[in-house]
Amino acid sequence: MADKCLRDIERKTMPEAWIGCVIKTKQHEIEFDEELAESARTYVEYVWGLNADELWVEQKLSLAALDPPFDAGGTADAVAFLSGGAILEIVDFKNGRGVVEVAENKQLRSGALTVFLALDKARLRKVKKIKSTVVQPRATHKDGVVRSEIYDVGELVAWTSDLIEKMQLAAQAEREFKENDGNRVKFDEWAEKWLVAGGHCFFCPASGFCPENRRDALSGVPLDVKTWMEDPDAQEFPDLSNSIKIDDPKELGHVLDGLDKLERWIAAVRAWGHTCAENGVPPTGWMLADKIGNRAWVNTEDEHVKMLVAKGFTLGEIFQNKLRSPAQLEAVIGAKRKADLAPFYHKPVKGTNLVSRAKTTRSEAASLTERFMEKPE
Repeated sequence: MADKCLRDIERKTMPEAWIGCVIKTKQHEIEFDEELAESARTYVEYVWGLNADELWVEQKLSLAALDPPFDAGGTADAVAFLSGGAILEIVDFKNGRGVVEVAENKQLRSGALTVFLALDKARLRKVKKIKSTVVQPRATHKDGVVRSEIYDVGELVAWTSDLIEKMQLAAQAEREFKENDGNRVKFDEWAEKWLVAGGHCFFCPASGFCPENRRDALSGVPLDVKTWMEDPDAQEFPDLSNSIKIDDPKELGHVLDGLDKLERWIAAVRAWGHTCAENGVPPTGWMLADKIGNRAWVNTEDEHVKMLVAKGFTLGEIFQNKLRSPAQLEAVIGAKRKADLAPFYHKPVKGTNLVSRAKTTRSEAASLTERFMEKPE
């Protein structure tokens, strides 16, 4: 939807115009709701605000010009040419909640390199600075939802040699992985040689059966749980009801830190089990079942309205009028009157979340004890 907005150069339609639309992907149907519209708006407003001399939107790019050992590339969300082409800004829209740092971010620099390689000689001569920007509306960061890093073209060129070296190593690791031919012992040896620690493991397709991920995830669980996980013939899962209440705050914090790793590993194992079942080898005792969605109209909106009216339903029964949301009203009144609307809405607090201090910059909320009990004199 953000792509649609950025391509609508003349009208500059904002994302709120599509609230309620259903977006169909290969595997999902996603309703474009107010939260998604608000996130998309943050990104669209930033890109429009650049007043770029030229703007590329959703441009497919690659590293093919470097003759890498395997295909590599991607799609640039937005590329802006600024100050007569002297500044090249690559804007990456991320809607996840996991905070992304921009300083020397390898993904962002790889994206910048694909853009740089796509420029003709005339543009190349103009570019002096590169600006990598992340727009991340749903992640709280001390530097705000829009964060950038500016660096010289020479720095990007120097970094390229390091990238190619790492790609050569990745290609070698892939060749050796294929030589394992499914042998678990050889895979463990391969993992010992090649696996390195880092958040990228979460996105690896092998994370569900990776021995290193397994060891890391199970390192903080009770011994009887670890033993059960490693014994396929074990029957009853250990009773953990007595171990839930942990009175020591330090111990509880340590356990919560470990749960992050464990939950990621659990999600990866579930995904791997689903893949195995789809390939015709379901885990013992498990099977695939159809996922049934919510009720939906069989025909188009116009068709089902005609059919329902023919059956005696009134338009008042079919449609429900309600007050537009702040996001929907903004789309109607336009950006110039946005300030007029501000006094009439707020973002209500709807409870609290337990979050790691190391992973957030949000201010601390008061506990129930602090809210409802008087502090001692």
